[in-house]
Amino acid sequence: MKLHQLVERIQIDSDRVENPIGLPPDDIYDIMDELWDIEGAFHTVVNQDNDDLPMNLQARKTSEEIEKLGKPKNMAVSDLIPMEAGLDPEHLKVAHLSDKLATVYLYKGKYYINDGNHRVASMFQKGLTHIHVNVVDVNDVIAATRKLAS
Repeated sequence: MKLHQLVERIQIDSDRVENPIGLPPDDIYDIMDELWDIEGAFHTVVNQDNDDLPMNLQARKTSEEIEKLGKPKNMAVSDLIPMEAGLDPEHLKVAHLSDKLATVYLYKGKYYINDGNHRVASMFQKGLTHIHVNVVDVNDVIAATRKLAS
């Protein structure tokens, strides 16, 4: 068992519950690092003229611009890969009430829940097998980064 898996197991045992749609794959931290690098490059070019903005507002702008690259899609929950093993049980109880679509990254042929792990899990617990999500092809983020940088 890798150290990060052990830490997640301790968190699940203490104050979180196991994600009902399943655990992330063993290589999730490597994938998250790769996605972080792609998001970081996009963040840099999107905010190149926003140095005076606080970091939280720059991060919000980055998220909003990435979401704009997505396309709504109805997907089977079983096709989605969670990026969080442990979820906050209180948040899980009400997450399905949000109108915001979960953001899913299409990366190397797989669909990773980037934002909305609680929403997806909550809807799954309510019996939904298919949900609407916002699918962002990571290749589109890379292309947008290159276009904005030139």
